[in-house]
Amino acid sequence: MPRTTEVTTRKCTTCGRVKPLTEFSPHKHYRGGRRWHCRACGAAYLRRWRQENLAYARRRDLRYRARQNAWRKARAARRKQEVRRLTLYAVRLGLIARKYNCEKCGIDARHAPLHRHHPDYNNPLNVVWLCPACHGEMHRKQFT
Repeated sequence: MPRTTEVTTRKCTTCGRVKPLTEFSPHKHYRGGRRWHCRACGAAYLRRWRQENLAYARRRDLRYRARQNAWRKARAARRKQEVRRLTLYAVRLGLIARKYNCEKCGIDARHAPLHRHHPDYNNPLNVVWLCPACHGEMHRKQFT
């Protein structure tokens, strides 16, 4: 019957010191599930690499931030679309009463549909009914 002994230390291939396994970052492709160099040596290597390749690192960081911003914008757009669809169904089902006067200026809008303004997308059934002019004015105030 083979014995399994649990290894609790490892020797860093960079600095040569024997350290506990918690000092080595996990990595699924390495034997034992940990990297060969300790966290301190890995951090020192990355700092040195970034200084030597600063222009490339900055371009890479800019590309990463651009992708993240695009992802966040797309996610926000999907959330807004979801909330708009939900309120449209809520109005059709009668869960939200459709109003026929602008809540800001009071203009009668029976022949021109009012806009459903959402002050908070986390509360989708909280709707403010505004005429197009007041809705645009509210957004211009909100984003300036």
